[in-house]
Amino acid sequence: MGSIISAARRPARRLERQLHLAVVTIGLLEPECEVCGNHVDVRMLRPWNGKSVCTHCINDMTQEVPEHAFVH
Repeated sequence: MGSIISAARRPARRLERQLHLAVVTIGLLEPECEVCGNHVDVRMLRPWNGKSVCTHCINDMTQEVPEHAFVH
């Protein structure tokens, strides 16, 4: 009778291990910038216009553009 119970638990243990590995994998992935899609350290993300944006994208979008770059 003990072998029937242990055989019934094997699929449950396998599923439990797969779920654990999935959670660990998700936890190891770095968050991504919602503009460029790059995975960056969480310390580099800033809230910007309702999105989590990396500092590189913020700098690129807010940099000064020379006046002669605009043609009217």
